[in-house]
Amino acid sequence: MDEEPEERVALAHAPSREEEARQVIAEVRRLRATAESKRLPVMFSPRACLDAAKLLQAGASVEQAMRWRVVRVVSAAEPLDVGRLMFVMAHPAMLRRLWLAVWDGAAEPVARRVHGENYGGAPYACFPEDLPDGITDPYVLPYLEPGDEQWRTADTALAWCMEVFTELGLLRPVG
Repeated sequence: MDEEPEERVALAHAPSREEEARQVIAEVRRLRATAESKRLPVMFSPRACLDAAKLLQAGASVEQAMRWRVVRVVSAAEPLDVGRLMFVMAHPAMLRRLWLAVWDGAAEPVARRVHGENYGGAPYACFPEDLPDGITDPYVLPYLEPGDEQWRTADTALAWCMEVFTELGLLRPVG
């Protein structure tokens, strides 16, 4: 990864907080190096620095910017938190962050194609046949619209999510 553009862009987005932005950049690079040296399946996107710099410029502390823009990996030993899973699976901001992180780590031909397709723009359709070879049983959620019946109340939204996650095998049936 070319870190010079990452640093230049992050610093440009926090002109009045350069020292704090450099702290974030250093910490993201440290985490990235640690993950790489331990061969962890984790990626620290350049967007972590960019987005954290924007938060710093808006008044966030270094700790807040890091907490809000560097995703914590959950241990397999931790119990499933359904509320957090619902957020990740359904919240547009989280979906955008995850896909942008995936695209940032894509091979150059894929990254160029994505950039040409309005990178960071409106959501894109995802079908099982679009996934890389080797993914044989993907989770494919139905298209979600804000006006859909299941979103009318918190109870109907929770019931819908419980049903979908149970069908996907992520939750055990309640019985």
